[in-house]
Amino acid sequence: MIKRIKSTLPIIATTVLALLMLVYVGYGETLRTAPKFEKAKLQAQAEVIQTAMEAFLQSGLPLKQFIGFDQLAQSILDTDKTIQAIVVRKMNGTKVFDAGQADAPLLPSQDISDIVQKTVNKAAIDASDNNNFRHILLLRNKFETLGVLEIVSPTQTMSARITAKFKSLIPALALIVALVFVVSYVSAAYQKSSVWLQEIAFGLAFLAAAGVMVATVLPIYSDGVQSKTRALADSLASRLGIISELQLDFNDFSGIDRMIADYQKLNPDIKTISVNFNSKIRFNTDTAKIGTVWQPDPEAYEHTARLKNAANSQIDVSVGIAKKTVYRAIVQNIKSFISLFVATGFMAVLFIQLSATLQHKVRAIQDPQARQHDYDDMMLQMIKPVYLIGVFVETLNASFLPQYLRSILSGETVGQGASAAIFAVFFVFFAAVLVPAGKFAETRGAKPLLLVGALLCAVAQFMLANAFGLEIALIARALSGAGQGIFLIGIQSFILEHSAGGKTTQGTGIIVYGFNGGMISGAAIGSLLSVYMGISGVFYCAAIIAIILFVYVYMLVPARTVTPEQTEVETDPNTQKRPVFQIFHDIFSLLKDLEFMKTILFVGIPTKAILSGVSIYALPLILAEFGYENDSIGQVIMFYAAGVLLASHFVSKLVDRVRKTVLTLLIGCLVGGVGLLLIGLLGSDLDALGLVFANREAVLVVTGMFILGISHGFINAPVVTHVVTTDGVNKVGKATSVATYRFIERIGHVIGPIVVAAILSSMGGSPLAIMYIGGAIVVFGLLFSLPVGRAKPAKPQGSV
Repeated sequence: MIKRIKSTLPIIATTVLALLMLVYVGYGETLRTAPKFEKAKLQAQAEVIQTAMEAFLQSGLPLKQFIGFDQLAQSILDTDKTIQAIVVRKMNGTKVFDAGQADAPLLPSQDISDIVQKTVNKAAIDASDNNNFRHILLLRNKFETLGVLEIVSPTQTMSARITAKFKSLIPALALIVALVFVVSYVSAAYQKSSVWLQEIAFGLAFLAAAGVMVATVLPIYSDGVQSKTRALADSLASRLGIISELQLDFNDFSGIDRMIADYQKLNPDIKTISVNFNSKIRFNTDTAKIGTVWQPDPEAYEHTARLKNAANSQIDVSVGIAKKTVYRAIVQNIKSFISLFVATGFMAVLFIQLSATLQHKVRAIQDPQARQHDYDDMMLQMIKPVYLIGVFVETLNASFLPQYLRSILSGETVGQGASAAIFAVFFVFFAAVLVPAGKFAETRGAKPLLLVGALLCAVAQFMLANAFGLEIALIARALSGAGQGIFLIGIQSFILEHSAGGKTTQGTGIIVYGFNGGMISGAAIGSLLSVYMGISGVFYCAAIIAIILFVYVYMLVPARTVTPEQTEVETDPNTQKRPVFQIFHDIFSLLKDLEFMKTILFVGIPTKAILSGVSIYALPLILAEFGYENDSIGQVIMFYAAGVLLASHFVSKLVDRVRKTVLTLLIGCLVGGVGLLLIGLLGSDLDALGLVFANREAVLVVTGMFILGISHGFINAPVVTHVVTTDGVNKVGKATSVATYRFIERIGHVIGPIVVAAILSSMGGSPLAIMYIGGAIVVFGLLFSLPVGRAKPAKPQGSV
């Protein structure tokens, strides 16, 4: 029983952490969205008083002689208990009228004076802060501004209401965790199926929790929209109510229809406005309905306000806000939940598998024969989470790092283009450590490299959280690049030690899965966290995770204990230890091979340049210019990694079977050009192109990034297969050829951000630059496909 309970701990811990993250994101998203409704409601309520007072002031009467403020203000305070105060002041700060709490936190007179001076043709100013929602409305006569109307509501009231809603989730989430425990406990009795049963339990638990979350958030948004609708209807009724109060005929007034249209224009969430006389429509934003009997709109939240003192008529003002406004906010929340589900799913699967591995490790220690038989499999399972988390740490900042580096440089004397150079420093140091780290791994093993890599990553993330100048940013990026390079070599070395006996494909799969899974998880979770805890908070989280990774490696990853029986790795007679001058001679021999050079120049370097220059550097900057938040940018980047992961899974097997590497790489280049073309369309006149569908910018960039990821999936693995078919391999060996290719293609990583930044700058930052880059990639692919310098393919003998 104790063993079965212990076996459930990893899945329970993973589920609890995932649900906590879900609640955190849902809570933060709600706190971010709900204030929009609160502010709109406050402004509409204040406009009721503003309309009445300005009608009085337009007659040339002084502000202090207005009669009726107390009645209007008190009616608003009675219907909305969240409002603290409504105050009217002269321009010098002297109070003229006030209602509500006497100790309400009003803006200082000097601040109001500054706001008014900076305001041009704007009747309302949002002066909210962290503690209070506050709107300032100007009170004008025909010639000047006589005073200001201020309405105040504490943010704590809204926050407390939302917090109470989320606290009510605790019993439901506890029940979900309990059900996961039961499934995990029962499945522990079936060792062969326990892992996939736990994975299914986690997925269902997350989906159930997300459903509960949406059911909680929906009423909050709905209440916000409906309170805003009521306030807007009361505001418009107040404007029109002056006519009925004076017992005047609406037919004697012109421009009411234009006023209603302008009101809708100022409040774009409004779907319909209707003024009804005895239930018959007199004025409506939809002119086709004028003269018909008013009917509620099933697609809108509506509120009706009745005008007072209307002679011989029942006059109603109905305002409706489209329900899709609420649904849009819900979809935004659901989008975050989906990306979070995918991100946590990658890690959940690994940690559930790790749980089974740790249990197996205990049995292996107790059974030496089993340990000898399953040792390599166990070690590969142990290392899987290490690489994913290592990549995860670095990509937590993927959605905002370029913008962050630019902000650091804003106070420096260097140009803003220097941010691309700082960005590239990462890849310079990444490439620089590969060879010495590989030499170190040959004699000392992988574990020291993994420890040093994790430590450098932690230090770099901590420095980025406190980067206030160019020097710190440069050092942090250098340490981060060196740490990731050392970490990668450590992972590769560890895999090589334990991938003998036909496990090479499994070892390669760890790299592919870890990089793309880590990128998907990091981009999604980091972008969400940046919205709620700030950029520095994300860097601190990354540093803490890197330290935890250091502890994991130190405690669970064994030092090098390779026996002769465990090193049955295929060797190439051309890759034995050689003098240094011979290594340089081998590299020179490869560079003289035309097909090798075509591959590296037209496929390898451009592919890495697109990854670092477009996907990681330029795209976040472009999307930020288009108004995308960090969470949306991170979700877009996810689609690139998803495309790579999906294509790699199928293409690698296909290439091994048909051996058409040239055609495969050409397809990758052509498809990549299409993806970049779609991204570049963001700089075009989409209406002129006939692209008039909803959310077209988002559709273009998401589709473009996914296609770009698929194209790189066609290239990443097949290009290595192609390299070892070149003539130079016969002179220097496969291992040297691949190692040389991998080293030289890092040039693309380094120059990518710099070249793309220069092209963007030359075109004024227009996304059309990405389209031209896509055209260049297509040309490169066609040049690569030319048969010049290509030897006649030999009949394959075995696998590569």
